[in-house]
Amino acid sequence: MSDKDLVRRLRRYEAGQSSDIETLEMFAALVRSGRASELPQYARGAREMIEAGFITSAGEVTGVGRDFVGAPKRKEEDTAGPIVSGRHNGIGRQLRVYSNRVEVETVLGTTKTVPMRQIHEVKRSWSGKVTLKTSAGDFEFFLMEAQEIEQAIRENM
Repeated sequence: MSDKDLVRRLRRYEAGQSSDIETLEMFAALVRSGRASELPQYARGAREMIEAGFITSAGEVTGVGRDFVGAPKRKEEDTAGPIVSGRHNGIGRQLRVYSNRVEVETVLGTTKTVPMRQIHEVKRSWSGKVTLKTSAGDFEFFLMEAQEIEQAIRENM
């Protein structure tokens, strides 16, 4: 990691602009490059992430870390496209259902990934509203593809 990239990542982190996975990847990069020990204010956080099993002592984000922040595992990631996807009526948000996760595009354009095991309930109303109740919160969509979305999630929960 270059000094310029490190400074950019640290600034985003300090400003609260880093996603959870970006934060894990930043700490992993600090460990991998040996920079964590040079920056005491980040060394403790890196140690805690290693102890929690989120990153390795070699500076790699683990499957446990990716699961914890709701990010897909790299080896399973998008090799097969989504089973089904739908676009939220009116505002263009997307919902994509994969065999191991659901991706919800937010109004701000970021993507929230919800592992299937975190979905507690899926409901579809007569109006086409799909509600996902998850440990990360509830998501509601009005979708033309509501029936297909509900079926794909139920089959993979």
